[in-house]
Amino acid sequence: MISIPSTTLRTLLTEKPGVSTTPRFYHPDSSDGLPEVRVRLWSCFSAVELNNEFGEILDATIKHNELPRELPSMSDILPGSHKVKNCQDVFPLVQWICRPMAAMLPSTIKQPKLQPGLKLRHTSVKPSRSGSGETAAEASLTEYTRPFRIPGVGPKSPTICHLVELDSEFTANLVIGISAPSTSCFPRNLLDKGRDGNIINLKGNDQLLRRLARGCHMADTHYGYILTDQHIMVCRFSKADDANPAAANGDANPAANPAGAVNDAADNNAGAADNAGAAANAAAANALVYNVQVRAIPWTQGRDGRRPPIRGIVKALGQEANESTMTSKDFKKLRQNICRLHRLGIMTLDLQVGFNQIFDKMQMGDFSWAVTVPHPVTSQELNPALTANMKRLMEIETFGRVSGDLFEFDDMVQHRNETYGDQDGVITVRAFPEGNRCSRIQRLRSKRLVVHTSYDPRKYAWRIKRRGEKPRTLAGMSDTWRLDCLGDEKLAARLSECTALNDKLSWRFENGRLFPY
Repeated sequence: MISIPSTTLRTLLTEKPGVSTTPRFYHPDSSDGLPEVRVRLWSCFSAVELNNEFGEILDATIKHNELPRELPSMSDILPGSHKVKNCQDVFPLVQWICRPMAAMLPSTIKQPKLQPGLKLRHTSVKPSRSGSGETAAEASLTEYTRPFRIPGVGPKSPTICHLVELDSEFTANLVIGISAPSTSCFPRNLLDKGRDGNIINLKGNDQLLRRLARGCHMADTHYGYILTDQHIMVCRFSKADDANPAAANGDANPAANPAGAVNDAADNNAGAADNAGAAANAAAANALVYNVQVRAIPWTQGRDGRRPPIRGIVKALGQEANESTMTSKDFKKLRQNICRLHRLGIMTLDLQVGFNQIFDKMQMGDFSWAVTVPHPVTSQELNPALTANMKRLMEIETFGRVSGDLFEFDDMVQHRNETYGDQDGVITVRAFPEGNRCSRIQRLRSKRLVVHTSYDPRKYAWRIKRRGEKPRTLAGMSDTWRLDCLGDEKLAARLSECTALNDKLSWRFENGRLFPY
């Protein structure tokens, strides 16, 4: 245990442990008898919303005389490196959530935005290997060595790992939590879908959510969470026939009322039934359908326990390319690197500034002007309100950005030949045959007017790869992007000859989206 003279709640809660995971698929219990869930993204539960509402509480300095005598340290709960192989290995992470919260609550609750005199009780699991000296001394915390059932609801209650109760004359359950290894819970399925408000399809990975839904139903609370070694998934449940349209549509804001969870639980608990009534509720839960709003938040540093690396390009450490000594092989390598960036969804490489942006092995070192897929200017799927004409304009501009990079490459070759061609020979490498002077207009089957360029960067698979998917490679993409000009001779001529195609569109911002015109 360590003594801290003063601190803030934010400082304490942002001290997250480094955890490594042994990849091994974990099969949870059977889902028979669990309620069905309809999942939506909890859009209002975000760091911005929570920080705007509770930032003052998190950053308020807690004086020395208001601190508990001893606060738990990371080494007390997670001595040394921690590896997660099974469910029991996640228990210390649950303990790290509830023990500091229980210790700091008496000091935090005095903040003016919270209800004075509020008392909460935490019940949680702890590692069975923990000694008696490591048991939390706070009166508001009870710990068990294994998952426990929700008190007062009978033997049909599912086992949970954490329970937060309102400790008053009328005890009310506020939040319940369960834990599992990340190999049994797939929060990535929740990060890539449902952003337009549609119901998320979990494809069979909803077992833990259904188990949590049953627990919240029997505990008579709306709020719960699932903790893994990689993410914490916060959830708000409501019955599918809930009269509150905001809850059904995923718009409930947890920051709208700081004591919302307390009030919800207190209201729901006013007519709590006895054990027999709770058993009847357990049977009824099997036939229920719940709406659940979910937000999955990464809370550890990754599988190897280290923080994500900071990646960047330090141009001062690179060796700039020397135009006078570049060979045909070097230009072929540069052209290949440009096309590989297009395959990766990166365009507008700003090569017109010259050779001072080219470094070792013909790598580019300045991406200040680059556009990366997904991007509102190129990715039509980000704005479902686009008209067919708007999509066409965006397609033409994206085509122009890709062509512009290759035109600039040909300009570099031409500049090199004009400067050093007489003494070192002419470089014949081109992105397009004959450089910029060649028309790239093709007539296919004598009816279609087509202009071609490099790869289509919009085809890059930027979404999170699902478990079980084959590794992605760049070899599967088409070598040429052919744009049908729909018989427009002027458009075909402009796209095949113009070297300044970028930034031709104007944009307006409306209802959180960009529209070209």
